[in-house]
Amino acid sequence: LGLNDSRRFIRAARLLAMTSNSAIELLNQLRQLSDGFQYSDGAPLTAASPKDQALLDLLERHEGRFIVYAAYTASVDKCVQLAERAGWQVLRCDGRGFHLSLKGAYRTVEEALLALQRPSDGDDLLCFVGQPGAGGMGLNMQGVSALCYYSNDFNAESRWQSEARPQRPGNCGLTIYDLINLPTDLYVVSNLQKKKDLQVATVDEIRKALG
Repeated sequence: LGLNDSRRFIRAARLLAMTSNSAIELLNQLRQLSDGFQYSDGAPLTAASPKDQALLDLLERHEGRFIVYAAYTASVDKCVQLAERAGWQVLRCDGRGFHLSLKGAYRTVEEALLALQRPSDGDDLLCFVGQPGAGGMGLNMQGVSALCYYSNDFNAESRWQSEARPQRPGNCGLTIYDLINLPTDLYVVSNLQKKKDLQVATVDEIRKALG
């Protein structure tokens, strides 16, 4: 899913690219910028990103079961808040473990995990929000019909594994969205799909991707 790049985001991205000598550090900074925050002394300084409204639009368009993946704890927390604002009950899974929001049809994490294995049979809205690598291979979400990457990590195995969780026998079809704010978001997705190791990216490659 393509989003219009704002001049403000592009200017900030190019400034980061001009002042950085480490490719992986630059990719991390650009990914944070795209998600609408920057870590400062360990705490995230958050701001709005065009991806926020895009995610809300997707949540309005879909019903039943939905997955959102985001790379950082701050991004996960933002996506949880957006999904709850859109009226979804949220099951979060990241480095802090599982957490289920209280407002909704399900009362325990175990109930919510079972619900993700089947399509909704009513008006209950259940959204799984987590980091792509969280949850492990055994997580079964075959009842989900749509999946959105708010942001990706840099691990091709995490991307493959996170896509595979809902794509199990019995799934009735899965739509996958990638939210693109900066050109480097597309650069990351393209390299993950090619299973290219982003750890060997160069600063010049990233600057070229920014245009």
